[in-house]
Amino acid sequence: MNHIITLTTDWGLADNSPAIFKALILKELNNTPIVDISHQIAPFNVEMGTYLLDASYRFFPKGSRV
Repeated sequence: MNHIITLTTDWGLADNSPAIFKALILKELNNTPIVDISHQIAPFNVEMGTYLLDASYRFFPKGSRV
């Protein structure tokens, strides 16, 4: 089974945090696709993260899990 890693964070895009995190993932799991859902979630806003994951989930390959 091919795996996909999605990232949904409150880090924003002003610095290199998302890129560093993706680089660390790729070091361990070479060639694993990484999809950015959002890095603009309001801090600690679980409802916003849940909404975006729910709105995105159906577009991923069949059999994907949250």
